[in-house]
Amino acid sequence: MHTTSATTPRSAPSTTALPEQNGASESWLAETRESLDTLVAVLARPGHGVVMTAGSAGVGKSTMAAAIAVLLARRGCAVRLVLTDASGELARSLVGKIDGLTLVNIDSEAETAAYCAEVVRVRGGALNQAGRAMLDEDLQARSTAELAMFRAFARE
Repeated sequence: MHTTSATTPRSAPSTTALPEQNGASESWLAETRESLDTLVAVLARPGHGVVMTAGSAGVGKSTMAAAIAVLLARRGCAVRLVLTDASGELARSLVGKIDGLTLVNIDSEAETAAYCAEVVRVRGGALNQAGRAMLDEDLQARSTAELAMFRAFARE
């Protein structure tokens, strides 16, 4: 099973009190754990394969992906956790410590550079100067990095 993550975590608006601030941390943690266990039970059923988390920077995508991956592995699923530019601390905390869990880190900058080089090599040679300038401009778009990452995920 490939795990990049599962649901899209939502970040709390800055005006909302965090559970620790309003005294509800114990019940909030219990509810969150119960919800996560329920999600993992569904994902562990036959027929599920790729799980992805998505969201803005800093909302906990890697943390949720790791939690889901660990829980799936503990249920006996073979899990491949693919992280992009993961914090070294998270990766070090998991490597070789959970049976059934393997970890892959994809370097987005390296993948994007390799993708751009391939596009230029394959398509750039047949273009005139104006066409090459347009190609170079197109490769600066954010979608270029997204395409490179999807290609890397597919390879993993």
